Amino acid sequence: MESSFATGVAKSIVSTASTLAPALAADLAFLLFCKPRAAAGLSDEQKSLANSAGRMLASATASRVRYSGGEVQTYLFRGSATTPQRGTIILVHGWTSEARYMLGFVDPLRAIGFDVVCFDLPAHGKSTGHTTNFRQCASALQAVASQFPAVYGIVAHSFGGPVTGLALDIAPTMPSRFDVNKIVLIAAPNTSADVVRNFGSAIGLNSKAQRGFEAVLERLCDCPLEDFTGSKYFSRINRPMLVLHSKDDREVPYEQGLKYRALPNCRFVPLKSLGHRDILHAPKVMRAVTSFLSG
Repeated sequence: MESSFATGVAKSIVSTASTLAPALAADLAFLLFCKPRAAAGLSDEQKSLANSAGRMLASATASRVRYSGGEVQTYLFRGSATTPQRGTIILVHGWTSEARYMLGFVDPLRAIGFDVVCFDLPAHGKSTGHTTNFRQCASALQAVASQFPAVYGIVAHSFGGPVTGLALDIAPTMPSRFDVNKIVLIAAPNTSADVVRNFGSAIGLNSKAQRGFEAVLERLCDCPLEDFTGSKYFSRINRPMLVLHSKDDREVPYEQGLKYRALPNCRFVPLKSLGHRDILHAPKVMRAVTSFLSG
């Protein structure tokens, strides 16, 4: 786990380099941007849920899936034997999170006939790597989908939203892709340019270093930063979507979720008092997700 002191020192170095050597600052910013750090500020309830998740993961069929950058850890939960099989749902967690934080969806989805797969994104949990990025995570999702039959839908939280968009997009930015019937986004950002610029501002990049940082990301994603937008991806994918976002989300502003509402294939559900993480365990969210995926 990276200490807050080490993080502060790294940000100080980037801020200083921003003036003296903008190109170096851009590269250092990219390295910081691609290194997940342990999530802070978990509530006692969230900690309890995370600790009990180990027992649930032990009941799953665990496997390693190779992708272009390494291996990711996957967990398969079979659907109820008394319910007709509907296919497979893949759960995609957010940045600095892990598969175990998505387990609240497993039993409700199994009960209505879905097999459920969750996995640790690259450089998260038990997957390999210390740094990662959108493209690597999208490649890992594609590799996981190729290993499990009849993927019916995706439930993605936070950073998992744009990862899902890139993995499913029909534009030729990725070497492969796959298809699903339905998509659920929970507390997901829409405009990645806002995320990138807020990050640059937080670590003290000046305008020249910020442009260099954005250029590195654009080369990686093979598209202008302004095109790396959830609405554009999911408009091209053109599948039924359910988007849920809480008005008090402090990590991904509610306005980001609202931007999806303009998509003709999107059902947007506003929520309140669920923040960015409690939304993953709220009964009303479980009901909305299972109703949408089973309908």
